[in-house]
Amino acid sequence: MLSFVVITVILVICFFSVTIDQTYGKPIISISNDDVALTETFAASLEKLLFKTYVEDIIELAQYNNRTHHGNQNGLLLYNKYTRKDFVKLLNWKSDESGTINGYKFGNNTLPIFITYHKQDDISDNTKYEDEFLSPDELKWFTRSNRKLDSKEVQKILAHQKNNVDMYIFVKKEDVVDGNEYYFLGKAHYLEGTAKETTMPNEKKDNIVTMTLSMETPVKDEIYRYIIED
Repeated sequence: MLSFVVITVILVICFFSVTIDQTYGKPIISISNDDVALTETFAASLEKLLFKTYVEDIIELAQYNNRTHHGNQNGLLLYNKYTRKDFVKLLNWKSDESGTINGYKFGNNTLPIFITYHKQDDISDNTKYEDEFLSPDELKWFTRSNRKLDSKEVQKILAHQKNNVDMYIFVKKEDVVDGNEYYFLGKAHYLEGTAKETTMPNEKKDNIVTMTLSMETPVKDEIYRYIIED
């Protein structure tokens, strides 16, 4: 559920890039000594009936979409489709780091993993990870290239449960079909003893670590078959 802090940083637009105001204008709220208030410009605009009607219409539409598509809740829904930016908002990251997730990233006690199952032929050799489902409840997953078992990042992944970091799995079939959206397939955890060091199938033979992730909820057949079939 979106926390008050995250809603605030979104409305004062510090959640976004420093140039966001060039696209959407100035923030609609201000913060001074921990007091939150509407900006003078926005408050004055609300005095105009037409503007106020537009604002109320946006709020009503958001509430309708939440009831219709999200079951009146703000959390992630299994098998719904989300972008990286959706995730960092819904999981209360304090700034928009979606552009730097690049497959996976730790943040706010979470570890989201985004996988494109069928990769395009023209992507670089050092990103042709061979992630694959072994079954509806097990996923063979690869870290970034140039990683070893003793790498600090890999050790952090292996210890995610011990450190109370939740791992979230997002998968899309392919870029052309799904664009920037991924199916949320639930939480997962590292299956103890499955991590091993190997190499990428490229000229440099870059080091990489593969491991098996256990899905908390087996992927339902309809989605599973859609994703894995060519």
